[in-house]
Amino acid sequence: MTVAIQMDFAGATLEQYDRVLEKMGLTPGGQAPAGAISHFATKTDDGLRVIDVWESREAYEKFAREQIGPFSAEVGITGSPALTYFDVHSYLTPGTKPSDRSEGLAGLSAADQLARLDDAGMRAWDQHDPDAFVALFAGEFVWRDAYLPAPITTPDGVREYMSTWFTAFPDMRTRTSNRVVGENAVAAEITFTGTNTGPLRMAEGDLPPTGRSVVGQGCYFLRVADGKVVEFSSHPDMAGMLAQLGVMPPAPATPETRP
Repeated sequence: MTVAIQMDFAGATLEQYDRVLEKMGLTPGGQAPAGAISHFATKTDDGLRVIDVWESREAYEKFAREQIGPFSAEVGITGSPALTYFDVHSYLTPGTKPSDRSEGLAGLSAADQLARLDDAGMRAWDQHDPDAFVALFAGEFVWRDAYLPAPITTPDGVREYMSTWFTAFPDMRTRTSNRVVGENAVAAEITFTGTNTGPLRMAEGDLPPTGRSVVGQGCYFLRVADGKVVEFSSHPDMAGMLAQLGVMPPAPATPETRP
């Protein structure tokens, strides 16, 4: 059942809200998370009010557990919000078909359409949702990764690649740290965090879990045609990550990092 939720965060600020949104990989005016229908935030006399409409209470509460709560705590919003639930009899959306709304295409420039597609991809990674990521790709595509011996060309290959990361880092979170959007291509730098509590599949065999936490870096390039990804290139900083896990020596010190 469709549900509306009013969240009142006592003492929270709009600046903190903006930081939470950034950590979620969402952009103002952009596409809502999977399962969300609408969202707005406003300042109140004693803090911040957010009102959402979701496809179900279960979908909202899962998102609240996995993202709203943890990211709010990270930016210094203490305590849980006061929640009020409303059963939704009806709601209206802009004059688009549901499929248009979910893809975020109506009335947007090519660059804005592409930014929304990229946002959806980052959400799929952050929410550990391989099917949502696969849905962004064309029927025929090629994905080249700097550490894979051969390109990925099938949906199952995409799912397997993502599973490798989520198995090794079950609490993995990702965010965009820098991005350039063109008419049919995106280039971006990302940061991810996670704790290595599962085996990491490597070409030479599985690395056992170390229990260590990492802050990883990477970059990617994607190109689209007819609204779908046809080319994807990923360049994770495996050396830096493996050094943090203690399985290879750290990089040599530079003049700036020497004591």
